Amino acid sequence: KTLHQVGQTGRTVGPAEYSFHRKDGSTGYCISTIFSIPSMEGQQCFVCMDVDNTESKNAIGALQLSERKYRAFFENSMDGILLTIMDGSVLAANSSACAIFGMTEAEIIQAGRNGLVDMTDPRLEKLLVERRETGKASGELTMKRANGEKFEAEISSVVFIDGQGEMKTSMIIRDVTERKKAEEKIRSSEERYRALVEN
Repeated sequence: KTLHQVGQTGRTVGPAEYSFHRKDGSTGYCISTIFSIPSMEGQQCFVCMDVDNTESKNAIGALQLSERKYRAFFENSMDGILLTIMDGSVLAANSSACAIFGMTEAEIIQAGRNGLVDMTDPRLEKLLVERRETGKASGELTMKRANGEKFEAEISSVVFIDGQGEMKTSMIIRDVTERKKAEEKIRSSEERYRALVEN
């Protein structure tokens, strides 16, 4: 049918992708283009050019699978996750991050680093320098919710190169407010007990 179409119209058909089966039973993929040329005798000849596209097809499939796994991890993590760049701009935020900050993803993106982090926290500069020099950093930082409330968070951040060759950073955020309150209660209780014993 394709050859008839080329013969009738004289137009090139393709490129189009086709699957094929190898002798070993595996499936391969090729990109085919069919066109007609006149022979020396004036007869019409058909030329089919095939390019094996199996490796590229498999690479794309592996990339799509990797992206689906990343998306599942990103969306289902109980910790807040931000996709950012080095200047502090936020590119994406998962649902846990939205819950932590009390903002929508769009609001988090608009806020950026300046709107999410207490910029007066002296630990911020140290963490930024550490990440810039080593490609990763972790520690505690004071952050801000939408209503202006400040809270303590454990953060870890890494620098990576994405599929387009661009430098990005990821940040995992864990709200440790309740843990800090519990630690303070324990510390206060120990101090009262020590005072009681000493007196």
